[in-house]
Amino acid sequence: MSFDFAFKRTLKHEGVYVDNPNDRGGVTYCGISRVNYPNWIGWPLVDDWIKNKTNHHLLLDKLVREFYQKEFWDKLGLDRFDTKVAAELFDAAVNCGHRRAVRFFQQALNMMSRNFRLFPRLSLDGVLGEQTAAAYAKIAIRDYAALVGWMLVIRGCHYLEVMTFDSAQQEFARGWINRIRENMA
Repeated sequence: MSFDFAFKRTLKHEGVYVDNPNDRGGVTYCGISRVNYPNWIGWPLVDDWIKNKTNHHLLLDKLVREFYQKEFWDKLGLDRFDTKVAAELFDAAVNCGHRRAVRFFQQALNMMSRNFRLFPRLSLDGVLGEQTAAAYAKIAIRDYAALVGWMLVIRGCHYLEVMTFDSAQQEFARGWINRIRENMA
């Protein structure tokens, strides 16, 4: 199943419990940001684990998996894409947000459009709608690796921009470049 591939690959890059003051997402558990997802049902279990050392790991593993499937995979409808394209969209959405990940995808599709002969220029609106899906359908299967490559280049440029405007984010540079490098494989 493509979700399993994407989930395992993404989780390799996420810490278990992280409370880094430079992380814009605040406290995270397996990459789930308390700032962005304060109502996630796993937070009381995480808090109990941190405070009382109570072992909830099996239940937390299940809740993390369900969260990622619902909030990222299903919400973006990633079953309709090639495994590696879907995995990159998934990982980018987890790390950079849904809309930004889709904008990376749209921009990469535009680069693959053969000077807009395959399809009209996509608006970089961050919405994975009909036009974006139709443009993806026009990309030849043999070009999926190039599409993922462009998505990763664009994502790398995003990280550079983030670090340029907020030097505290340079702390994450090695992790971000390793994530991109490993996702190219």
